[in-house]
Amino acid sequence: MTNPLKLSLILIFFMAISAFAQLESQLNYKSLGNVLKKSEFEPIFESKYTTLNSRQNKGSLFALSLRMDMSYGISENLQFEFDGGASFEKGNSNSLFNNSPIEPSSQLVFRRAEFVYRPAREITFKAGAIGTREVDQPILLGRGAFLGTKQQFVKEIDKFTFELSAMQTIPNNMNYSNRLDEVDEGDPRFYYEEVKLTYGDVHEEDEKRFNDGNFISAKLGHFAFDSLSNSVADYSRFIGNSVNTFSDRQGDSEFIFSYQGWSQKYSAQFKLTKYIRVTTDFGLIENTAAPIDNKGSYFRFKPIYNFGDVEYSLGYSNFEVERDATVGFYQPRSFFNVNHRGESYEFKYHDLRSDLVVQATYGRMNEININQIAQRDSMETFVLMIRKFYEI
Repeated sequence: MTNPLKLSLILIFFMAISAFAQLESQLNYKSLGNVLKKSEFEPIFESKYTTLNSRQNKGSLFALSLRMDMSYGISENLQFEFDGGASFEKGNSNSLFNNSPIEPSSQLVFRRAEFVYRPAREITFKAGAIGTREVDQPILLGRGAFLGTKQQFVKEIDKFTFELSAMQTIPNNMNYSNRLDEVDEGDPRFYYEEVKLTYGDVHEEDEKRFNDGNFISAKLGHFAFDSLSNSVADYSRFIGNSVNTFSDRQGDSEFIFSYQGWSQKYSAQFKLTKYIRVTTDFGLIENTAAPIDNKGSYFRFKPIYNFGDVEYSLGYSNFEVERDATVGFYQPRSFFNVNHRGESYEFKYHDLRSDLVVQATYGRMNEININQIAQRDSMETFVLMIRKFYEI
């Protein structure tokens, strides 16, 4: 095990001991009511219906999930944050090569479960199951959680915000990517470092509310996957990566190229009128360890209309990700896939009073280079989602 990850696991261990010691002390000497006053709970209910249509993959999926987004203040500088729950899926799929992105399965789902330590306003340390949303690059990683640590430095000067961050993680948790199966073997690593500069009105954006200020931001990151397992390589060849296969036995494969390189993202939001604002973002990745077919890009544009306590948005996005730009297994389930280009259209309704979100998305994508193992040709998806937030 490499030294950075040894330090990461040691840090997680000691932060957990400290947290449980603090919690035990509070439970022994304070009432449970006082403990709950330091906690914030927000249940999230979500219902989603997905259909898939392509030449070799067809299916439909109905999913119900219940998550709990919570935070608990252990001490003045240390808190525990958790977002997870259970997902129940039913449906059917017809796949010639066992590579359908909507295989139904019921499982526990974790977005994050991390200890957050802030010794100073500008400095943050995180340890535990770190949410991949921290990377914020959809063509590089899907949504989920990796065990590891993150260090972050943020400095605000007038309307400028400067950020430096680094992550060291073990991407063994496959709960978010069940399109093929779960892979718990091997000893993989994912490292990510980033520098980001933002100008304008900035605050945290989550699933509930939009950031309604004007801002522009640019960030540059470096990513590296290491020690990827043979099974991840075997599954990724069905998605589009360049893989050597030595026999017909599952897992007897290896990636031809390594995966490390650069990630860029540029975002902006402008408030045009009292009721209308526009958001856009553009991202690039490049795997410098592969000589060809190693780049990816995407573009998104979304006007948002606010009418008092209700918001409507119409979104458009397109992408093109070459076959060895990143590891296919860790990407989103049914969009932004390697060796594909595509586009999507989205409509979202958000009732701010009741925290109810209804969203419909249609997407289609086509292979860039024909994969002789699993020729997907064109693939179309439709997703209807209803999400409800509750206050406790």
